[in-house]
Amino acid sequence: MSPLPNTRVIPAGWAEHHRPTANGTMTATIEWFHRGEPEPWPLPEDWTGPTAFHTSPCRVQELNASGKAVPAEQPVTHRDYLVTIPIDGAPEIRAGEHDGDYGKVTASSDPLLIGRILNVTDVQHGSLMWERDLICTDTLTQN
Repeated sequence: MSPLPNTRVIPAGWAEHHRPTANGTMTATIEWFHRGEPEPWPLPEDWTGPTAFHTSPCRVQELNASGKAVPAEQPVTHRDYLVTIPIDGAPEIRAGEHDGDYGKVTASSDPLLIGRILNVTDVQHGSLMWERDLICTDTLTQN
């Protein structure tokens, strides 16, 4: 059935209207880093590691996808997560196995999630987005 004349199926501003609700579900905090930034050498005594390029609230949810592999005779176990961040004001976050960005969870109601490194493997896009959806992998045997 087609919409009434001079009407829209989805009203203008629909996604923007729902973004505050989506943002309200983001109860954790994550810092984002670019992979491959060189470390200073020699390491200064007061150096604490790479500097985050962005910090944001987030929601982390398990995607019920995990895997195991044995590259070079070293067992590797990983789990996939959907990480959502506010779409407004978010910088570009790159996906990729070797040069993609990664996040470090710094606050969460789950104390075992804090400090986990989540590697961005895919950035989701769409025409009616309430939040930025990032597919991330937690390599359990290396985290």
